[in-house]
Amino acid sequence: MSEIFKASVQYNDWTGTSAADDADSQSWGDYLKDQELMTDEEIVVGIRAWFGENHPNNSIRNARVSFYLVPLNNWADHSSGPKVSVREVQMDISPTEFIKRFKRLEVALAWKSSELSGKELVIN
Repeated sequence: MSEIFKASVQYNDWTGTSAADDADSQSWGDYLKDQELMTDEEIVVGIRAWFGENHPNNSIRNARVSFYLVPLNNWADHSSGPKVSVREVQMDISPTEFIKRFKRLEVALAWKSSELSGKELVIN
């Protein structure tokens, strides 16, 4: 099975970019090792989080998070070319648990075809 590493939802009304800094207390790699989902011989090279529709009581369900892992000793072999061979590990985690595992997290979304990504915005 293969998939393109790009965020996508049903209608893609909003698309954009994101950036994050690792938390000082525990990296995702350390967290996955503590959960016995990865070994010391692997590294996390990608994370994808999917948040679904809200519960009737307005609380958000758990996020489905996929982690993409590769062997630490041959990452260069895996990263060349248009395809990357990874091992996927999935888990459900609360949105709060997901966000707190980053020191800083920013998501920038633009409405449909407004094509704001990378443009300078003059704020009035």
